[in-house]
Parts: sequence; C-alpha cells; structure tokens
Amino acid sequence: MIEYVDPLLRPTRTAAYSGSTQVGAATEISYGTGTSSTTRWVQTRTQIDATNWKEAKSWYDGLGRAVKSQTIDPAGDVMVDTQYDNMGRAFKVTNPYRRETASPYNPAETVHWTETVFDAAGRPWKTITPDTAYVATTYSLSTSGAIGSVVTVTDQAGKVRRSITNALGHLIRVDEPTSSGLGSISSPNQPTAYSYDLLNNLLAVDQTGDSTEECGGASSCTQARTFQYDELSRLKQATNPESGTIAYTYDANSNLLTKTDARSIATTYSYDALNRVNTRFYTDEPSGSETPDVTYYYDNLTNAKGKLLKVTSSVSTTEYTSFDILGRVTASKQTTDGQDYVNGYVYNLSGALIAQTYPSGRVVKNILD
Repeated sequence: MIEYVDPLLRPTRTAAYSGSTQVGAATEISYGTGTSSTTRWVQTRTQIDATNWKEAKSWYDGLGRAVKSQTIDPAGDVMVDTQYDNMGRAFKVTNPYRRETASPYNPAETVHWTETVFDAAGRPWKTITPDTAYVATTYSLSTSGAIGSVVTVTDQAGKVRRSITNALGHLIRVDEPTSSGLGSISSPNQPTAYSYDLLNNLLAVDQTGDSTEECGGASSCTQARTFQYDELSRLKQATNPESGTIAYTYDANSNLLTKTDARSIATTYSYDALNRVNTRFYTDEPSGSETPDVTYYYDNLTNAKGKLLKVTSSVSTTEYTSFDILGRVTASKQTTDGQDYVNGYVYNLSGALIAQTYPSGRVVKNILD
C-alpha cells in the first residue's frame, strides 16, 4: 500500500499488507519545502524491527540533481557530496565521510574528492584520486591495419592497457603490456582478439602469451576459445583450453536439455510446465551408466507458491518445510543416511536474517547496525 499525504501527491509511506495486517518493513518518506539546496531534500526511514529504523537523506539542487547524500547512523552520519560542471556532469565526488564540523571530542574529517576531467567530446579523460594520482584515458581512431576506435588507459602505477572496438561497438581486441611494453597498434606484444557472427554472438577469443611460463617453455603461444550457436543464437558448443569441448542441446522452450563435456559425460534435464527444473541425471556415454535422478519439487506449501520445496536424490534430501507470509524460508530439513538435520530461520521486518537455529539446537543471532 502507498500513502500520499502530500500536497504534490508524492508518496509518503509504503508498506506491504496481507488483508489489514502489515507484513514486512514500512518506508516513510518526507520532503523539504525550501527553494535552496540546503532546504530541498528527501528523507526516507525504513523499518528494521519494531523499534529501529534505517534512515537516509538526500539534498538536491534546482535541477533535481543530488548534491549531498547522508546515511544516518548513531556512530556518526555518513555523507557523500557531489559537484556538477556546466554541462551537468558529476565531475567531483567525495569519498564517504562522517562529519563536517569539529567538536571538542570529534575532530572534523578531511574531505577527500575524486575528480573527473572530460575532453571536448564529453568523454572521461582523467580521473584524479584523493592522493593526486590519476587514471588517464586517450581516444583515437585506429590506424595501421586495426579497424575501429582505440581507448588507451594508463593507471596510477603507469600500466597501460589498450582496447579497440569496431563500428558496431563490439570489443575486437585488448592489448596488454609485457616487460617490453604495449607494442604498436599494428604489432601489439600481447593482444587478445575477439570475433563475432552476424547476429553479434561471440565466436572466438584468441589470447596471446609471451612468457615461457605461460607457454610451456615456448617463447610465445596463443590460446583459442571458440563458440558455436544454433539458429536461435543458443550456445551449441564451446571449446576452451581448460575444459575441452562442451556441447549443449535445448528443448522447444529453449531450456537446457543436455550438456555433454569433453569426457562424454552428459547431464540431462527435464522441466515442468512452468519451465522449472524437474529432474537431473548424469550419463557416462561410453558405458551407458546413469546416476539416479535428482528430483525437484515446488509450490505445495502455504506461502510457497513458486518456491523450491524439496530436492531429492539417492544420497540425501533437502526440504524447505516452512515459509512466512513474505515467502521467506523459516525452516529447512536435510536428510542423510536416515538422519534428519533441521534448521530454523528468523528475519527482521526489512528481510535481514537475524537468527538461525542449527540442528544441534544452538542459535546464532546476527546483531545489525
């Protein structure tokens, strides 16, 4: 339910109800009515439990841009300030800080700013961090055989990384430095190339290494990853150096039906009418042996519509046996070798877990700030 006790019909309170009973956290919203950035604000209070609230406040300039945000905390409110340039871009942002003015017992914190400098095209050119170090970015059109636009980033440590995109905005190459540097744009030292099909699906990734450690004793090498797709752009086959070739098939609803790895071990899935996993089993194709099904059950408990209730196999069963009115699990049970292990869960009004009861009967409580 949303309440509008405001002359401008802005929401002033939101809460979820079951009938006439409130369930979950309420959020109260109030507004400043001034005409300056110090009196034009929005404050929200979100209920954590029966007595505690989480509060935040933001101030806005005449263009509706947030110039200060504040998280209210008994240990000291946390603020973040933002400044905008004449083009409306946020070009200076502070690190979070706790207090603006000094008191006899709490000296004022130094406010640290991060500044972004833009070029004539409105692109970030330099980002200056509070320690005066900076990340520099340059933009250019590529030459000498490369196609597309080039972005070169130099970080605070002086490391340089170059990326190239094509006219469609696809990343087609990333150049990373070696001990001898980045290399030229036509002859990079350590490039990674990307290619795509006409439907914008990633087809291949070719990664070049230049160290004997990376290349098994050779001076250089290339690792290739390739991908194939069906007519609906669903991944049909993926080949990676670390996992070999993995093949995928799908049902008429585009649910994953089988996944066969490089060892010819196939994982097969079935689905219910709502496209939720119903069963899963593994088949060793050379021998034809199958593992017992893993079966999934849904829905048939109070407050559990659409929720996973139980997962069973020949080894163990995991059940979610109770849900609260907001659909959160309040009790679960795992059965292994005929032995039941029961857990209980308690939440506060904002949905955070505040207590868990373990099978031993011990209770662990979470105290939140």
